[in-house]
Amino acid sequence: MRKLTFGAVLLTSTLLVLTSRPVLADNSGVNRPFRDKWAVVIGISKFVKSDLDLKYAAADARSFYDYLVKDGNFAKDHVKLVTDLQANRRNILSTLGGGWLGRLAGPEDLVVVYISSHGSPSELDVEGVNYLLAADSDPDDLYSSGIDMQVLS
Repeated sequence: MRKLTFGAVLLTSTLLVLTSRPVLADNSGVNRPFRDKWAVVIGISKFVKSDLDLKYAAADARSFYDYLVKDGNFAKDHVKLVTDLQANRRNILSTLGGGWLGRLAGPEDLVVVYISSHGSPSELDVEGVNYLLAADSDPDDLYSSGIDMQVLS
């Protein structure tokens, strides 16, 4: 496996995933409204490895959070904002999984996931995996420290 430099490994990425599982009210093809709305908003400007730091990712996440609770009519307690060093791999996966979102959101809910961080292109991984970087990720060891994009789908 060839060693890649930081510049070749990472791309700045913003990911917005809208997921929902609408349920048909009947066979007419008309969807019922969403039962509830939930969001996880993540922005990482400060990383453990400071050479990874970004300028606007955390500020963009805060702005999106503000939009959701003010203009998007999301209940404040239904939107989780995770930024900078709080956005470590364990906390991100816990927030998305059974620690918060996975425990609260239901099959008839709208779920929004916004992540602004670094990412890696699939051609740089032996298995063709894309990774998002958490605040504590190591670009030289993405398999054990990054977040596999398949986890988010």
